[in-house]
Order: sequence, then structure tokens, then C-alpha cells
Amino acid sequence: MDIHIDFLKNKYNNSVILPVTGGGTNELYIVSRNGETKLVKIAGICSEDILNEYNALQLLSEKNETPKVYDLFYIGNRAGIEMEFIKGKNMLDILLGLNEKENIYLNFKRLGEILSRLHSRLHSRHLRNVNIVKKAAVFDADSFWE
Repeated sequence: MDIHIDFLKNKYNNSVILPVTGGGTNELYIVSRNGETKLVKIAGICSEDILNEYNALQLLSEKNETPKVYDLFYIGNRAGIEMEFIKGKNMLDILLGLNEKENIYLNFKRLGEILSRLHSRLHSRHLRNVNIVKKAAVFDADSFWE
């Protein structure tokens, strides 16, 4: 992890960099400078997942409900993305706070269905305005709309 902190200190010179707990398989950092705060996510296991997230956020960039994405970068063979920091609870904490732990799988299923509907409302015209990163493990954006 020290190599990532060193990289971030160099990339975000004169910034306050704080690790965020609860990131699951990825490393999360809050980067603050001059009153501006961003979130940096570095792939823990699979950089292709970060690429997919970057592409999805690019496709949803016109929606107010998704964070803005500022940068995609690499630290060695691990991908990272810099995005807008939105203060609040993460989705797992919200679902666990519903006091319906026995229904957590149902809630995640509902969330997946909602995300599916949101994604299906996007039109291919949006692709002209976004920067899709294509790698072997990343979906083909043209076939996504079929």
C-alpha cells in the first residue's frame, strides 16, 4: 500500500490524502486541496472492474445521481479512478440500516433491477460525448445497446 500512497502524494502534490475504510476489495482515498475534495479508488484485485466502473460512470455522466469522473490512471498494473466525492452513507450501510437484514438479498436484487432500468434508458447518442476505455475485459460499448 505504501507505493500507492507515494504515488498519490506525487500526483496530488500539496493535498491531504486520507484512506477510507470499508472499500471492500479496492483501496479508497479522500484527496482534499483548497476546499475541493475528490475520491480516488485503486483496484485491489481486478483492474478490469475499475475500467468497467469508469466506463459505466462515463455513460451515466449526464445523470446527477452518479459521481463525475475526472481521471483514469495506472499505478503499475493496477487501475485507479479519480471521481467526485459525494458525502453520505455507502449503499451497504443504508441497506443494513433498514433493519431488514433478512431481506438484504431482496434489497440488492431490487437495487440491481433499478440500476438495470437506469442503464437501459441511456441512448447510443451519449457515446459520442464520453471517453470509453476499451480493453479486452471491458464490454464493447456498441454491443451494449443491442
